[in-house]
Amino acid sequence: MQALRQALEAAVRWGHMTKNPAKLAGSNPQPKAEEIHPFTQAESDLVAEELEPKYGPMVVFASEVRLRPSEWLSVEWRDVDRTGGVVLVERTYA
Repeated sequence: MQALRQALEAAVRWGHMTKNPAKLAGSNPQPKAEEIHPFTQAESDLVAEELEPKYGPMVVFASEVRLRPSEWLSVEWRDVDRTGGVVLVERTYA
């Protein structure tokens, strides 16, 4: 769309048009990003069962709060406030 606006603006400057219709139309609305749900609750529970009690709760937690893998992989014990019931996600793993 930007290229079209620029081409029409050039036509206005050169005198081939009196107004730029692309400018008059206003800005393009950005399309809304679709929310991605990689696993259903049942699928998350199956993965948690496979990982057994040691790692299973981590999968349940990450899927419930919708953390991306790069976010939950970077969480360390220092990020967990058990008394406040808060987990701080301040880093990502790349």
